[in-house]
Amino acid sequence: MKPLISKSTYAFLQSFEGKVEEEAANYISSKDEIDQIISNGNLAIHNLFFDKAIDIMLIVLSNGKILKRKISDFSILNNATEAQLANFKIEWLGIHWIDLDYDLSLKGFLEYELIFIDKPFSR
Repeated sequence: MKPLISKSTYAFLQSFEGKVEEEAANYISSKDEIDQIISNGNLAIHNLFFDKAIDIMLIVLSNGKILKRKISDFSILNNATEAQLANFKIEWLGIHWIDLDYDLSLKGFLEYELIFIDKPFSR
């Protein structure tokens, strides 16, 4: 049986052996504070509510805090039907909309909050 890849390609791929694991370990050890809070299981999305009429999405966290975002900040969500918006799954790292094949991360919501903290929610 003839090999599927050349010897030079095989040698090139072998040069990466062990590097993927090393880079993954470096990523895990270099997590920022938000990553650490989320990965330690201390914070998660508990629930999610929408009201397209007033252009608002409420993200309820496991600590009882509520984050507010405009639906129109996310063009895919803004153009979605009510049924598509309602068909979501809360996952460990964020929210996945099944019909839209769209994801938003808890980390992204928290980073946004840190940037815009104490600024009014305007339209």
